[in-house]
Amino acid sequence: REKVTGRAIYASDVVVPGMVHARVVRSDVAHARLVDVDVRAALEQPGVLAVLTGVDVAWLPCPRYGHIF
Repeated sequence: REKVTGRAIYASDVVVPGMVHARVVRSDVAHARLVDVDVRAALEQPGVLAVLTGVDVAWLPCPRYGHIF
């Protein structure tokens, strides 16, 4: 009944003090090869705490099915 009436609580409804959000941005060009990523302009935007690129997370283990980004 809660789901039908819209009263059910889902993970996206949870707000935690100090919570931040992440956004994945991908190339809009199929099969493109990135030569360099300049994140300086993004870091200057209000509210931006960090910008991570593939180089920053290359050390993370890659599961068999591939990266999630």
